Amino acid sequence: MNNSQGSLYRNRARLLTAHAEFLAITAARYHALAQRVGPRFNRRGQLVRPGQKLPFTLDNYRIWIREQCLGSEQGTTRCEYCYWPLDIHTLVLDHRTPLSQGGSLDFGNLAVACKPCNDQKGQMRAEAFMHLRKLVNNPQLFSELDRTDCLGRLQSALKLAIKQRSCFEHPNPERVIPHVRTPKNLHND
Repeated sequence: MNNSQGSLYRNRARLLTAHAEFLAITAARYHALAQRVGPRFNRRGQLVRPGQKLPFTLDNYRIWIREQCLGSEQGTTRCEYCYWPLDIHTLVLDHRTPLSQGGSLDFGNLAVACKPCNDQKGQMRAEAFMHLRKLVNNPQLFSELDRTDCLGRLQSALKLAIKQRSCFEHPNPERVIPHVRTPKNLHND
């Protein structure tokens, strides 16, 4: 075997490995999405939330991902919110309009994002998140120190919300949830 044939075989093996990796990653993400929007049952097996069926197949999902990654399995794209470069390993999917706010499961509502933007966006609509990013990143309104502090506070609030949500999903009977008081109307004496 000459040197050019060896190089050809190595390139072919590299492409086959990359293709197998693409297939595994996309299958795992597709099935995770299908499970997340599927029906929910409580510990006793009772239906808590009826599920939704994904309006696209695994093959359609793979085609869509390839299109997002410049038409190739090894291609790159950019986060829709911060424009950070992404590849198949680093991209995450986000719903522009969250499902909790009536967003659909189709490709028109899916966005490619980086994990930090997806985490920061949370349940916000894409337009609101972009306005918030524009506001916080405005140097006339926020100094670098204030911007960092504001984003840190938002991250802390997000972690607290996730922690509180997990407490309600798996309630501890010994945990007492404090009563939230509403302020009295001061005008009515």
